[in-house]
Amino acid sequence: MVPSTWLSVVLFFLLVAPRLLFYLLAERRRVGAQESAFREVSRVVLASLAFTTVGLVAVAVVRVVHPTWMPDPRVMLRDGHRYLNAHYSAVGWAFVVAGGASLVSAIAVHYVLAKGKKGPPLRQVSAWTTVLREECPADCVPYIRIRQTDGSVLEGYVGYYSRAFDQADREIVLTPPLFARRAKDELHDVPANWQRVVVAGSTVATLSVQYRPKPKPPSTS
Repeated sequence: MVPSTWLSVVLFFLLVAPRLLFYLLAERRRVGAQESAFREVSRVVLASLAFTTVGLVAVAVVRVVHPTWMPDPRVMLRDGHRYLNAHYSAVGWAFVVAGGASLVSAIAVHYVLAKGKKGPPLRQVSAWTTVLREECPADCVPYIRIRQTDGSVLEGYVGYYSRAFDQADREIVLTPPLFARRAKDELHDVPANWQRVVVAGSTVATLSVQYRPKPKPPSTS
């Protein structure tokens, strides 16, 4: 359903925004599990209603304390655009109060649930991204040894890699100096006329990483 009036747009964001924030925070404390569409939708709706209710309660409290600061909901629902044009400031502040309270409640619930859980936050990032990019010192580049599922080994500098979370969808590109060996052979140089080796993620059994200083460019003199 696409919101078609200003009020439906406001309600849409009040319902969706807190749940989106809570979902993004939840990914840092737990790993998502496969579940049915009905179960997922039910959880989203219940969480959205709970956070939005907190926001509406905050608006009601402010209206009780200072009635002129917040809009009159009965008149607003009855008159629609005419009320908005006449009281846009109060409506805007109501949106700010409701949205802010909803988002704060989502953050508060997240920290309550995360309290006492040890270890770094969970992230939906592959180990390749972590070790090849995030943990690599600024003055170094990753040099890797790939042991493939057939037992063969490849070594070289990382030129590029795809960051898909599913390993079967990843690829990694090695650049010279390149070394290779079959399962029972000795490691040997790859001829210099081969400049790149592309390895499919589905063939990688283990990946060993060294952080080496950036190689100096070849001299032109």
